[in-house]
Amino acid sequence: MNLDSDTNVESLSFSYDALSKKLPVIIIQQQETQIPIPIPLPDITPLNPPLGALAPALRIEFLDNTAKLTPIQAALIGMAKAAKSADMVSGSGTLDVVRYGRPLKARSLVGVRGAGQAFDGLYYVQSVTHSIKVGEYKQNFTLTRNGVISTVPKVPA
Repeated sequence: MNLDSDTNVESLSFSYDALSKKLPVIIIQQQETQIPIPIPLPDITPLNPPLGALAPALRIEFLDNTAKLTPIQAALIGMAKAAKSADMVSGSGTLDVVRYGRPLKARSLVGVRGAGQAFDGLYYVQSVTHSIKVGEYKQNFTLTRNGVISTVPKVPA
């Protein structure tokens, strides 16, 4: 993006919603003492690695009815809630596949360069739709990331 002759994206716009991210807190209850213990759960898991370096959760959500569950069941529910609200940066745009060199694949990572320090870096490709006409192949895409400012110093080519 914005790289003169190397530009292969026709349009790309980003949105940042700091209030969309929530920090879920589960409450488990110790069997012997019946004391409730609140446990905050981050959205970082092996299945959802951090793609943005700055990703503060500005809202806290206490999950109901987790004290009745086993600690593992409560943690799994909390991790699912955290992953659901993790993406606070999203981008959408149009890609010229011929200039890009290959079709963009959904559910993969893609690098963005030329969008500024806050939005450059790796993104998860959430969805892709294809538009094919005679002599033209374009894709509309949606990207997401769980924070601003990239975690990688350089985007792979």
